[in-house]
Amino acid sequence: MAKDKKAIEALLEAGRRGGKPKTLVFTSGVWVYGDTGDRLVDETTPPNPTKLVAWRPAHEQMVLQAAGVRGLVIRPGDVYGGPGGLTGQWFAGPSTGNPPLIVGDGRNRVPMVHVDDLADAYVRVAESGLAAEIFNVNDQSRFTVLELATAAARAAGYTAEIRTTPLPEARQTLGDFADALALSQHVDARKAVRRLGWQPTHAGFLDEADVYYRAWKAYRP
Repeated sequence: MAKDKKAIEALLEAGRRGGKPKTLVFTSGVWVYGDTGDRLVDETTPPNPTKLVAWRPAHEQMVLQAAGVRGLVIRPGDVYGGPGGLTGQWFAGPSTGNPPLIVGDGRNRVPMVHVDDLADAYVRVAESGLAAEIFNVNDQSRFTVLELATAAARAAGYTAEIRTTPLPEARQTLGDFADALALSQHVDARKAVRRLGWQPTHAGFLDEADVYYRAWKAYRP
């Protein structure tokens, strides 16, 4: 996006001023891999972004190739915990008596990461002294969206039937966002383990969905 590009350019220009090289960490995301199905991808896999984030790879390269700045890229999975990121949509509908939003048949699998584990990764990346590196940041849970959204709905007190929304129908109201929500991905984050000593301390969203519902609710107005 044009605004993001201008912001990156401004940060890079500021980072080149003064003494030793500054560190700029750019937040991208695993959606740049597109739909991988059960094929495991890592940071060496060429991007194949869904349309919603087609601009991201070029912005990543701006940061990675910048002269005079240590540019680094983090590609987080779907963030949960606290206000919930995209997982908040699995709580929002059920908390008002409506089914959770599930685009497609729900059999797709999404990479996940707890907000605290992601924060730890940012600190490690920023303090690493590395440059021109990309890091995936996600746990290795492999639950389907249907399993995750159902657990979230039950935690929110929703007891009715869990319904899915066909992708063509979802596109009518969500546009390109619908295709992003229907992605199925298998993303390898072991580079962050090897190079940064990062380890997720939260095993996944499913087993503690009730905890994350209470956390999400606490952030509501």
